[in-house]
Amino acid sequence: MPGNFKNNPFKLASVVLVLIVLFLIIFGVYLTKKTDSLSTKLNEKDKLQTAQQAELSSSSEKIEALSAQIDERNKLYNDKLAEFNQVKNEVDALAAQLNEKNEVLNPNWTQFKQIKEEVDALSKQLNEKDKLYSSKLTELDSAKKKITDLTNKLVNTNTSSVKQNNQLADDEIMGAKILNAWLDDYNKITIKLPSEIKFDSKTQNRFEVIDFDKNSYAIASVSPKSGEKTDKSDTAVITLTNKLPDIISRYFVVVDKKDTYLIIARNVLNNQDFQYKGEDLGFIYKPIGTEFRIWAPLALGVSVKIYDYYNSGNDKFSEKQAMFILEKGVWKGFISGDLKGKYYLYEITQRYDGKIRTLLVQDPYSRASAVNSGKSLIFDMEEVNKSVLGWNSDRYVRLNNNVDAVINELHLRDYTISPTSGIDLPLRGKYLGLAQYNSQNNARSSTGLDNLIELGVTHVQILPTFDYGTGDEAEMNNCYTWYNWGYDPVLYNSPEGSYARNPNDIFRLIEYKTLIQTLHSNSIGVIFDGVYNHTFKTGFKSRFSVFDKIVPYYFYRVGDDGKYYNGSSCRNDIATERPMVRKFILDSTKYWVKEFHVDGFRFDLMGLMDKETVVDVHNMIKAMNPNAIIYGEGWNIPTGIDESQRMIQENVQKTGVGAFNDGIRNCLVGNILINKSLGYVQGADTQRVLEKLKKQIQGAITGGNEKKQIPVATPNESINYAGCHDNLCLWDKIKASLPKDPDDKTLKRAMLALGCVITSQGIPLFYEGDEFGRSKQGNDNSFNCNEPFVNPINWDIKTKNMKMFDFVKGLIAIRKAHPAFRMTDTMMIQSSMRFFTMPKSDSIIAYALINNANGDSWKTIIVAFNNTDSEFILNVVGKWFVVVKGHRASNEYFDVVMNSIAIPPLGMTIVYGNDSIANFEF
Repeated sequence: MPGNFKNNPFKLASVVLVLIVLFLIIFGVYLTKKTDSLSTKLNEKDKLQTAQQAELSSSSEKIEALSAQIDERNKLYNDKLAEFNQVKNEVDALAAQLNEKNEVLNPNWTQFKQIKEEVDALSKQLNEKDKLYSSKLTELDSAKKKITDLTNKLVNTNTSSVKQNNQLADDEIMGAKILNAWLDDYNKITIKLPSEIKFDSKTQNRFEVIDFDKNSYAIASVSPKSGEKTDKSDTAVITLTNKLPDIISRYFVVVDKKDTYLIIARNVLNNQDFQYKGEDLGFIYKPIGTEFRIWAPLALGVSVKIYDYYNSGNDKFSEKQAMFILEKGVWKGFISGDLKGKYYLYEITQRYDGKIRTLLVQDPYSRASAVNSGKSLIFDMEEVNKSVLGWNSDRYVRLNNNVDAVINELHLRDYTISPTSGIDLPLRGKYLGLAQYNSQNNARSSTGLDNLIELGVTHVQILPTFDYGTGDEAEMNNCYTWYNWGYDPVLYNSPEGSYARNPNDIFRLIEYKTLIQTLHSNSIGVIFDGVYNHTFKTGFKSRFSVFDKIVPYYFYRVGDDGKYYNGSSCRNDIATERPMVRKFILDSTKYWVKEFHVDGFRFDLMGLMDKETVVDVHNMIKAMNPNAIIYGEGWNIPTGIDESQRMIQENVQKTGVGAFNDGIRNCLVGNILINKSLGYVQGADTQRVLEKLKKQIQGAITGGNEKKQIPVATPNESINYAGCHDNLCLWDKIKASLPKDPDDKTLKRAMLALGCVITSQGIPLFYEGDEFGRSKQGNDNSFNCNEPFVNPINWDIKTKNMKMFDFVKGLIAIRKAHPAFRMTDTMMIQSSMRFFTMPKSDSIIAYALINNANGDSWKTIIVAFNNTDSEFILNVVGKWFVVVKGHRASNEYFDVVMNSIAIPPLGMTIVYGNDSIANFEF
């Protein structure tokens, strides 16, 4: 401490006091500032609090407003809830009532609900698939466009290249011979020469095989055609060392360095490389699009053209799609969108006789067409089926055996076109005309369908009902317009349009199915008349030519000289033996059986068809319908294949296929080709005729050749008849041979002929109107006769000859009721049938069916025929019940005789009894 403060304590206190005062002043200033600061902050807080208080007050008001609104809505909700609860209670009450009623009305209500749930689940799955389908369809359209673009480029490139490379060849081909050299395998060429050549070691040097560019192909050998003379022949077979590179390019045979022959593909197409097995040729319709396939192995390009209308010009197509080749020579195309009701044609570019041509052609697999074999129709068969009442339940006619059949051959137009038919005018000559019930002539005799029902036949064999080429389909509406039997096929799988009220669209399909369904509902089967031995036209010029435009010459038997074989007398024979032709026939017959329910086939000129194809058809159809009947004309007519390969009468045995028995026809009424020729019913009494007729009655032989008898393995191989559409009808044949006979004698002779046919073993067949003695005014080939008194049946003749109709009707009833007339095998017939021995001077034929033949209820049946003008008495011990005598025939006996049986002149008698006949009486 300093000295001056040590001695002066007051001074020290003063200083301390000053310091304290100074401190207080400073502290006061500090407190003042601090207080001011706090006061300022407090004021700010007061302001903030005031603002918040104002905001809170405002929010409170809003909350109160919202609360009021909520209260109002809660009140409204409560009111509505009350109303809802009231309605719900009412609905619950109604539901309870409904459940009670459902339980009363439907014991399976629970099951129903379960099914409904399953349906709902399936519906949900379907919706999901629909979405996926739509997605895939979009992808498909996109892919289709790409394929179309690529295909068009490919086709255009190929066609352009071909045209460029062959422009000169089109000129050169004029100097080359055509239709004389044939490619029959990849390395085999058959050539027809203008004259015979000698075959020796130097022969091979005379031939050369070249292509358009003059490239030569080595020859291994040159030999005469198999089966011909070995030293000289005008036909040579050239075997190449190697296969030709392809079958589409142009190749030539040069002979002696001067004569050039164009090689045309023929039997090489029989190779497995071209045998397509698919069942999808033709069109396949779906609402999303239509698929097209055609077999055209030699084509350079194929397109399908779509037409909106049946009468659109060929160049007025609405869409054109190039097709692309798949395998085995099949071209495929697809056009999206619903094409139902539209028409189409194929446009095919290929070489015809060496020249490139582009032609339009119908689909050979057409199932319906425009009028007059026009454009092919695209349609939905399900729509057709729904339009035919009862079609989905339609069934084939049932038979225990083919011999149970009784067949009536008829032509649709003949049967329904005459004013005497009483059929409604718009239906005359049509499918629906034969489907009309309650038709009759002015005398109230049944006609048309009712005549068939009354007669009691089991089947009708209808002359061709596929699409054929003759005449105008739109004009075939009365007796005076054009007429044709129909043996000139164009489109095999399409019903004929002239028999429909409208030949366009799907009407022909609907009306034909309606006819078949109507016949089936009356236990009458339909035998389809198939003409697979020839076509209406050939070549590339006619619009009715189909096969040749698609694969030139393949579908026909064309000789080595380029000429079509003509066994059919129609200027062309179909090569049924070739694999793809056989496939077409199998596909066609299968289609008619499956889709139209036909009950069998009658093959026109079956002897021109190869046996393998006919047997294949038989076996296929029998697998589909065991009751089907297959038979045809087994005439031995020369054609391009050996007779051992053809389905002639001699080759029918043990195949299950039947053949027309012209032998029984000729025995009964004489040679059909000679008007004056006499048969049994006209009084021919030679032992030769009698003995042969007995074998025909047994169903043991067939064949009309007097010097040749053809054995029959089983009775169902023999189609027995006395007349058919060919040649003179039954009445006219008898009248032509005995023109001076009065009509009553002609009638008796006709009854005798039909009586023999119906009671003989085998399958009986007779022609339309023969059951009441119709006449065609002596016309022996009425295939195109439009005279109103020739082909159309005059139903007034039925009224005039009603006793003959009743006689035939009675015989049919007896045959159907008694299996003794329908024995199924030769052994049974031989053990159950006995002929009576007659003096050689007599021309009576009499036989007995013994021991309840074939399980018959009649123990012994005697059948006797008399072709003389005098009554004949057959002495047979016992009591006999008469069911047939003269013009009377009934399944119930109408007379009883003892120990003798009278056979009226120009008549027959059938009796039955329970007595046995002693062997010495035969």
